[in-house]
Amino acid sequence: AFPRSELDDTFAFGADVTSLTKMVQNGRIFYNREGTRGSLMSVLQEEGMNSIRLQVLVNPADDVASITSVRTLCQQAKNLGLSIMLDLNFSDVWANAGIQEKPATWARYDIDRLEKMVYSHTLNVMRRIATTGADIRWVQIGNEVDNGMLWDEGRMDGSSANFVKFINSAYTAVKEAAPEAQAMLHVSECLTEANLTQYFDTLVAAGAQWDAIGLSAYPTFSTLSRTTFISRVAANISMLKERYGKPVMVVETGYYNDRPLEANNFLCDFMTAIIDAGGSGLFYWEPAMKDDYALGAWNILDNKPSIALDAFLGLRHKEYTEPVSIAANEVQNQCVKLDGHTLSVNSSAGIRQIRIFTLSGQLLAEHEVNGNTEATVVLDSSLTRRLLLVQVTTGKGMTTQYIRIK
Repeated sequence: AFPRSELDDTFAFGADVTSLTKMVQNGRIFYNREGTRGSLMSVLQEEGMNSIRLQVLVNPADDVASITSVRTLCQQAKNLGLSIMLDLNFSDVWANAGIQEKPATWARYDIDRLEKMVYSHTLNVMRRIATTGADIRWVQIGNEVDNGMLWDEGRMDGSSANFVKFINSAYTAVKEAAPEAQAMLHVSECLTEANLTQYFDTLVAAGAQWDAIGLSAYPTFSTLSRTTFISRVAANISMLKERYGKPVMVVETGYYNDRPLEANNFLCDFMTAIIDAGGSGLFYWEPAMKDDYALGAWNILDNKPSIALDAFLGLRHKEYTEPVSIAANEVQNQCVKLDGHTLSVNSSAGIRQIRIFTLSGQLLAEHEVNGNTEATVVLDSSLTRRLLLVQVTTGKGMTTQYIRIK
């Protein structure tokens, strides 16, 4: 798809792994494509990633995204030689374009005190992370700050003055602690040129200081075709880089986990377009996340990365080639066939149960079979263009097999 080996020093191939702390606390384990157990970061590195992104909250309710947990993850990244993007949210909860809550302990502060707290918090985070020796390449001043941060004082409605004070306060702290790190402004807008230029022109006129631009770019949240989405984002990356003279990258993206071939092709095409447009990187948001999150890039039942992530190695797949995962007590003479939406299972060992999952781990159907050698399951007709996991339990054990609905 692109000359991957030539780009390691000039392009950030990355992922946000902030939730790794909770995953480990919950007992998650990870395997590489060959089935060897490893840390999430080491598996992602094998998949071609050279950078990770970590969000930092001020006083989170749990340990996820606390300075302490992020410092631990930075140490892991340093040991693997991965570059790091810190995403300072300036909130106790995840911030985005629609939510920019002040930390509870800052709630009653006036503008001047908030400005000082932004500086001291940023400097504290940077200095504590610096003790790990980690390679901090980028530091986001806020997360998706399309309408400012630290609301209501830092909201951009009507005036950007307070927001710019907060930006410059954080910028000063970043440069004091890590002069080589790029201070980044991150917005969720990626498609409309007029919105982007109005936003950054306003900040330039108000004297805001920053070094790089980050965009969120999720095709799954857009009504555009994949091709149009990619070309629109790439055009805006080129425009932003030329207009403001700063590096531009996509710091959040994702695609449907149950469509790994589409995801692989999208990521290959997207990274190729970003590279051609002069962009500096792409980060996949939480590829190993499961539960109800539909945009991961992980095979939940075998805890391996999906072929979607092969795009970070520059590998574009033409067909789904994920190996079937078979348990040690392999079921003999089993046959699973799909005709339209009708699934047929045959096994001389006697079928006891059939369970069907999405790749994100959602259970779609469960059927008890009572030892018959043949069983039929009719899937919901609304399921189209999906890859599903079929788990069959027989008298000899259990197997997992992939099926594709066209």
